[in-house]
Amino acid sequence: MPAGCYLDVTAEMEKTGASERIRAHNGWEANTNKSEWWHLQWKANKQATFEDECELVGISTKDLKTAGYSDADMDHLPG
Repeated sequence: MPAGCYLDVTAEMEKTGASERIRAHNGWEANTNKSEWWHLQWKANKQATFEDECELVGISTKDLKTAGYSDADMDHLPG
């Protein structure tokens, strides 16, 4: 493709410093649903834990436990 005929969206999103890449989930090699081949997250005001991030959108600790998340899952860094 000739230069100037495309836009590197990832580079543009990273330029502002407000987004960051998310790594692939464990087991992505065997399950394509777990591959994060192009995924960024908004990092402004990112919370300390996954549980804290969920609470911002109304997902309670009880909801997470009911869905099968462990305390270790909820305590890891978001992303």
